[in-house]
Amino acid sequence: MRRLHLHQLDLLCTAVYPSLTQKFALKIGGENRSRWLMARHWERLAVEIGIDTQFIARTQINIMNRIESALPLVIEELDIRTDPAGRAMIDKIHDVIMQSIEQMRSRLSALETATTASDSNQVLDVTN
Repeated sequence: MRRLHLHQLDLLCTAVYPSLTQKFALKIGGENRSRWLMARHWERLAVEIGIDTQFIARTQINIMNRIESALPLVIEELDIRTDPAGRAMIDKIHDVIMQSIEQMRSRLSALETATTASDSNQVLDVTN
């Protein structure tokens, strides 16, 4: 049995910088633009790397929930350490993160529907 290990990665999100590329360095199921990622891309990734689609969905939900929980504290800490001119960037980063989470939750619902249709015994809650 093959084991999959997830490691902490340092990633730079360029979404708040319009002059920088909006493309990932690597493709996810054939797509490297975050705003274009759909459930089918995550399904393709699961097939490509030989893991269950539900595992990907559960992992994404877990990560989104953790980010959402930590975000207010991070924003508060950044506020303390940032001058007033930097506040606009903090607000922009916050908005991009929340929009991305909302978009991904919506798209994971489509993945849940497709997966549930193929296996009616498993239900995935993407509302938490």
